[in-house]
Amino acid sequence: MESNLKVNDSIFLDIKRIGINGEGIGYYKKLAVFVKNALPKENVFVKITQVNPKYAIGEIVENKTPNPNRCEPFCKYYGKCGGCNLEHVDYKAQGEIKREILMESISRYSGLNPRQFEVRPTLIMDNPYHYRTKVSIPVRNGENGIVTGLYAPNSRQFIKVTGCDVTNQIVTKVNVELGKVLDKFAIKAYDPKFKKGLVRYFVTRTSLLTKETQVTIITYKKDPILEKIKDDVLKIDSVVSYYYSVNDDVQGESIFGPELVYVAGKQTIVEKLGDYEYELLPDSFFQLNPIQAKVLYDEVLKACKLSKKENVLDAFCGVGSIGIYLAKMAKEVVGIEANKAAIINAKNNASRNKINNIRFIEGNATKALPYLIKDRFIPDVMVFDPPRTGMTDDIKKAILECKPKRIVYVSCNHATLAKDLKMLSEMYKVNYIQPVDMFPHQALIESVCLLTHVKK
Repeated sequence: MESNLKVNDSIFLDIKRIGINGEGIGYYKKLAVFVKNALPKENVFVKITQVNPKYAIGEIVENKTPNPNRCEPFCKYYGKCGGCNLEHVDYKAQGEIKREILMESISRYSGLNPRQFEVRPTLIMDNPYHYRTKVSIPVRNGENGIVTGLYAPNSRQFIKVTGCDVTNQIVTKVNVELGKVLDKFAIKAYDPKFKKGLVRYFVTRTSLLTKETQVTIITYKKDPILEKIKDDVLKIDSVVSYYYSVNDDVQGESIFGPELVYVAGKQTIVEKLGDYEYELLPDSFFQLNPIQAKVLYDEVLKACKLSKKENVLDAFCGVGSIGIYLAKMAKEVVGIEANKAAIINAKNNASRNKINNIRFIEGNATKALPYLIKDRFIPDVMVFDPPRTGMTDDIKKAILECKPKRIVYVSCNHATLAKDLKMLSEMYKVNYIQPVDMFPHQALIESVCLLTHVKK
């Protein structure tokens, strides 16, 4: 049956479930209609904004029966910037929403039934505000000088933002003062329309442990003025480290350019998770929410079930944060990482924490695995914390050949987790998935998945 829906049509929908991006889903004559900010059990009048052969998109005109967990968003920029997208849901209910999104992805992309294993309740925060300790924020030229902001959802439209309720308050204050430094030296932001100006982003990270802040200015080109402002940058309260990086690829997704230039102050700042301290460079991958990162790593440790007799492989090890967290309960840990700077950082972190049963290999995990096996390092447990794109086919094949007893998959993308589980389930049983809320008020889900080898 064809729906005959057209753009600008108004229809009445019962919202049945949550989609994988946090939108509500209802059905009109069997056609799925995705409705931004709609929640299950709501009856809404919807204006259709887009029609495709297999689905339509609409926006709420009137909500006849609001979900009991619906609330008023707390941020004045909500819906305008591309940051949060779950503020209309009471925070305690966001955990269940995210669990449903995770289960929807598993059903849709893996072919597995998420009700045949345990998908645990989401571990949420006690205080879900000002948790983000690092931001990469675009800058523009305002009427009275440099301004910071965010991009509108699914676009490059700049939205001026003067404060953010999920960003650490020290980071926010530093970015304001950094803008004043640029204004003092008449430094302009890069204007993508006219291709003029210098500064594209501020990358700012602060430490919950030391309250010290690291600043990196991302520019369109190199300029001697970036060295001249160093004293003023380091005079900003809490700032102890200053870098810059040139990136002229304005269409690319990467914030940092090919080279990171140290200018002044400390080369690293230090953050702490549990009993362990980590030195961080500006481009080091490290969880943006250190409070929940400890919760996440504790779940990884539980899933590994270590008794000081196991060899652990930490693939995509980055600066060694997970491997170091596990090392005291393992026989030996090997971390693999393709980024040379991250490997140097990881070795320094192991030394800082006096961890002697861990080593790091620079390179591709697929190529490193056969070398390790020849070297008689047979992993009992493999820990994977891949980028949002998930595992490559080569890595999945290497896992199936190596056959570790347990795999602990740390995922930041529920869709790629589901797709990877489809292949891994050929030889592994999914025991459980534990979602952890690393990003309150956003439809992003971090999770720990335990898989155990099944003999076939």
